[in-house]
Amino acid sequence: MRCDQFSLWYIPSQPYLHTLTQYIQDLSKTWNSAPFTPHVTGFSGTLNGLSPRDFQELMAQTPSFTLKCTGLKQSAAFFKTFIMTLENQRVMEVVSQKLQKATGSRVPYHLFPHLSLLYKDMAEAQRESLVNETAPPFHEIRFDQAWLVQPLNSLLGWRDIQNLGYHSKCHLTSI
Repeated sequence: MRCDQFSLWYIPSQPYLHTLTQYIQDLSKTWNSAPFTPHVTGFSGTLNGLSPRDFQELMAQTPSFTLKCTGLKQSAAFFKTFIMTLENQRVMEVVSQKLQKATGSRVPYHLFPHLSLLYKDMAEAQRESLVNETAPPFHEIRFDQAWLVQPLNSLLGWRDIQNLGYHSKCHLTSI
């Protein structure tokens, strides 16, 4: 059974992607959690007829961009266990608004640019320790790809981070 939920993931360019992938894998091994692709979620919603081709056309007009790291934070929310917060960019807001219109979503997407470094249910003291004992791997990160991603496990949804469908991957326009 396929899920109609999707997310837009912005993927870091090299060498950021390689370094962040290794960083996330190391944390995942240390904390016995599932590794995942480094990304910043730019939109989440329901497809409502948005095709991979529509997505490709929209993203082909989107320039690559750089986000500055604004710090490290932790949260009890599974997908924000340990995150690197990032500044917002106008280009992300524009794409989010276009996707909201294209999908007919009536609820505005709250854009909160961050790059998760660990997904795990854990005690607050452990999360705080991570924040206090870790330095951000970068002061800024360049993003040059966009992926349309869907959970394939209809029961676990996004929590089954290793069972996702990558339906459309495209490069952002070089500026």
